[in-house]
Amino acid sequence: MKTTRLALSAVVVTLVLGGFTLAPAGAASQPKPAEDSWSGRVQRDGNHQDYVGRACPDSARICYDIVATYRIVPLNPVAARQVRHLSGRQARLRGHFEPGSDGHHGGTLFVSRAEPRAPAPPG
Repeated sequence: MKTTRLALSAVVVTLVLGGFTLAPAGAASQPKPAEDSWSGRVQRDGNHQDYVGRACPDSARICYDIVATYRIVPLNPVAARQVRHLSGRQARLRGHFEPGSDGHHGGTLFVSRAEPRAPAPPG
């Protein structure tokens, strides 16, 4: 009986000190998606806002020359207010993109920050 308690105590100490994890293998925390900037127009679509603009983030060196429509999902209350305020205007959105199609949108742009984009100087 004393040996069993000693063995059980050793297992508990090992677990407490971090020798083993009790979480399943798939439960490891996922890395946060990399954010990028997207420049385009914020446009109201029913009860949400859409991004209409370049299909790739501003940092992409090569991008198809097409206009994409992505559903905007604000990630926090501040971003939600900023996106609503920018509806109908050119904006720079900070966030990450997840591809997928619902028949109308080419994916979802998860936005953490939005700001007005200055108009291009006359040329």
